[in-house]
Amino acid sequence: MSPPVVTTPDQLRALGQLLKLPPHNKFLGIDLESVEDMMITTSIPVREEFVGDVHNGLLHGGVVTAMLDATCGLAVMVKLGKLTRIATLDLRIDYLKPATDEFTLYSRCSCYKLTQQIAFVQGTAFTRDEDSNEDEIAKATGTFMIINQQRVPS
Repeated sequence: MSPPVVTTPDQLRALGQLLKLPPHNKFLGIDLESVEDMMITTSIPVREEFVGDVHNGLLHGGVVTAMLDATCGLAVMVKLGKLTRIATLDLRIDYLKPATDEFTLYSRCSCYKLTQQIAFVQGTAFTRDEDSNEDEIAKATGTFMIINQQRVPS
C-alpha cells in the first residue's frame, strides 16, 4: 500500500510546520517550497551570518549540510506517510562547488527505498539565478533509522 500523496494546502502547511520544529531549522529559516511526486524542495534565504568566507562571499558548508539533512528527513516522513521518529545514520555530502551569498539556497530530496528500520535518501543542493537556471552546489546520499515507537522490555 502506498503512502498518501501530499496534495492539500493543509497538508503542505503541516509539513512546513514540521520542518521548522527543530530550533536549528527554524533559525536557518528553512521553508518548504513544494512536494511533487515524493520529491521535497526546500529553500533558505541567504543571510550574512551564513557566510563562512567573508572575503569571497561563500556560504559555510554547515548550512548546506543542515539543509540537506532536514530536507532528506522530511522526504522520509512523506514516503512513510506518517509521523514517526527518525534519526540520521549516515549522510554523505559531495560538494561540487562553493555556494555564494548571491542567491537563495534550495534543496531537492527524495526517499527512494524503505525497509522496516532504514530509509535511503538522495538529494541535491542548488541555487537559481535570475532566469531560474539551477546551479548544483552539492549532492547527498544517506540513510535514516526509523525508530519503532514500541518499547522493548529490558
